[in-house]
Amino acid sequence: MTLKMIKVRYRLNTLNGIKFYVLNLNQIEQGFLKSLLKRDSYYNQSQILDVDLYIGSKDKNGKEIYERDIIKHKDKFGNGMGIVEFNFPSFRLKDKNGFCDDWNWEKEFEVIGNIYENKDLTGDLK
Repeated sequence: MTLKMIKVRYRLNTLNGIKFYVLNLNQIEQGFLKSLLKRDSYYNQSQILDVDLYIGSKDKNGKEIYERDIIKHKDKFGNGMGIVEFNFPSFRLKDKNGFCDDWNWEKEFEVIGNIYENKDLTGDLK
């Protein structure tokens, strides 16, 4: 895995509302996050609300999957939804039946939102 593959999704509270930014490790080390905080703030009032790691995989449509994304999937019970969580030592999908362990991110999953912008989808998942 290269440094460009390690990505982080930031959710920032700015004067213009909540914004999402995705940066790779190289960009973070070069100070891009600091410049974003300065650019999007008035007297540096921006604040980082959440930090979500890229899990290193994409869904069946090629969309990058991040921690706290809401995923639509198929399992032995039929169609379901879950939330991507980091559960040491790996990322796992948690649905209403607990953690799913037998799946393939790229073939079976579809990102349909995240817990910040789509709270209506989380329902009984938490």
